[in-house]
Amino acid sequence: IHGPDPASSLEAYPNPSRGSFVIRYDLTGLPSESRLIIADALGRVIEQFDPPNLKGQWIPSGYYAHGVYLLWVDSAGEKSQPLSLISGQ
Repeated sequence: IHGPDPASSLEAYPNPSRGSFVIRYDLTGLPSESRLIIADALGRVIEQFDPPNLKGQWIPSGYYAHGVYLLWVDSAGEKSQPLSLISGQ
C-alpha cells in the first residue's frame, strides 16, 4: 500500500481478549474502497468490514475462539502489515 502503512493506524482492544474485540481505525489517505479483514492463523477470512468513514470504530460481530487472528487493511488489492489479535486468555 502506498503512503503510510495503515497497520500503524489500527488498534485492537482488549488484546489479548476473552473472545471479542473493539477495532479503532484511521484510513485517512487510502482509497475509499479500503476494507478491514480478520483471518484465522491459516489465513482464512473470518470477517470483513467496509468502513463507512475513514476514521471510526468497529466491533466485529463474531465471538472468537481461543487462538491467534490477523487483522489487516486491504486497499485496492494491497495488504497492510497484519496486526495480531489474541483470543482466549
